[in-house]
Amino acid sequence: MKKSIVAAAIIMAALVMGFTSCSKDYSKLIIGSWANIDGSYLTTNEGKLNIPANSYAYTFCSDNTVYMGSSREIKCKYYIDGDVLSIENQPKMDIVKLTSKLLILEINDEYTYHLEFKKVK
Repeated sequence: MKKSIVAAAIIMAALVMGFTSCSKDYSKLIIGSWANIDGSYLTTNEGKLNIPANSYAYTFCSDNTVYMGSSREIKCKYYIDGDVLSIENQPKMDIVKLTSKLLILEINDEYTYHLEFKKVK
């Protein structure tokens, strides 16, 4: 009986460690400057429209400040909750993928946006 309890405790500890080690820490990966690349598009009732490269630019800072626009003309606060990126006065964005070099966001608002970014700094 004691062996099965010990074995169950070891299995539970391994599962907890496995789940926590796989958790995503987007808050550190997102820091830096990002520019959208070819592959970004907007889906409307009339079909899919390509968004030209460098139409969107974000600079995310470690103090949860984000600058938007190629000349950083708009300053807001951003928050990450799980796979969701929230920027003040903007629709919430789903983080589809985030690596040290690639950021893919989707926005489902009036239309569906699929935005792909490369890290530029």
